[in-house]
Amino acid sequence: AAELSLVGDGRGGPLAGEATLDAAELSLVGDGRGGPLAGEATLVAAELSLVGDGRGGPLAIDKEFTTSAKVKPGTDKRIWLKVSLDQIYCVRQVIEYERDETVQFKWTCSQENCGDCEGDNCDAFELKVYVEGVLPETLPSYSGCKHGNRVQLEKTGGNKDYFIVFEIAVIATKEKQPWTLRNCLW
Repeated sequence: AAELSLVGDGRGGPLAGEATLDAAELSLVGDGRGGPLAGEATLVAAELSLVGDGRGGPLAIDKEFTTSAKVKPGTDKRIWLKVSLDQIYCVRQVIEYERDETVQFKWTCSQENCGDCEGDNCDAFELKVYVEGVLPETLPSYSGCKHGNRVQLEKTGGNKDYFIVFEIAVIATKEKQPWTLRNCLW
């Protein structure tokens, strides 16, 4: 019988034969305990079109599945959540989780957009990955991902009174050069 490791990441450690992420792969969601994962990038902010019931944007990125952000329409009637990354990445997937840690939505990105969505009611949402600030001319070109330091989820259909986000994860390739807005603005 295979022996299991019972130390490490708070889940009991990796199982025998369990796949591991390459060092360049980043998951921006935590481990359900609020602690960082090895190699985890930092989310610097989350903002909402309008906060509902005092449940603001940071609750969508706090690595706790027992908390949630409630997003309501702003004065322009748009309803969105924007997450700021600590630098420019090439984003491959964005995942929205339910309270029970199951995937509600998963968007897969190409060089052009992140329009390929899996989950019920995908057509009620639009996900954009973009660079806020100056995009460096020297970023490498990858297929299967979109460069950005911002991720915006907007509800564009269905009931637009509000939506709830328990946790957001961004799977990305970290650039070899640590691009930050400070690096980009000469």
